[in-house]
Amino acid sequence: MARISIRLKLIGIVLAVTVLVGGSAMLAIRYTAGRNSRIAGELAVGTAARALEHLEQADVEKLSAALEGLVAHPGLAKAFQDR
Repeated sequence: MARISIRLKLIGIVLAVTVLVGGSAMLAIRYTAGRNSRIAGELAVGTAARALEHLEQADVEKLSAALEGLVAHPGLAKAFQDR
């Protein structure tokens, strides 16, 4: 059986540790990147939902004001009653 020098053993150990650390770092980066993109997506959807709610509320207020103006006009009320 051939004897392996201490230097070759140390190189093997360093190489194995480097591969293990590199693999662990790759898994950590993949997990973190996936998590970050999920969080960013959730924030974007939440912001868009709040913006849509504000737009809808503004539309309701505009339409309510227009309806109140139409109801207050006596000529329009008479026209609808005659119809």
